[in-house]
Amino acid sequence: MFSLTLASLELVLGFLLLTGVYLRLSAWLTIVLNVLFIIAMGQAMLRGIDTGCGCFATSENPLTGIDILRDIVFIAMAGLVIRMGKEK
Repeated sequence: MFSLTLASLELVLGFLLLTGVYLRLSAWLTIVLNVLFIIAMGQAMLRGIDTGCGCFATSENPLTGIDILRDIVFIAMAGLVIRMGKEK
């Protein structure tokens, strides 16, 4: 149930960012979501849990620093939206 809710939230946030509706709020929520992903990935990596993200591909590659770097880039892009965007 949680994963279905999380996927739905990601879809809604993506739609809001693309359409520019509630732009700053959706960018802030995107940042929060990505920070939570980084925390979850980091603790899994530190604990040695061999898990694949499943993001962007169907492969079962283990988590690496590249996955965390990708989310940091997403946070930076959301920060630009907050800084430069206008609320509708």
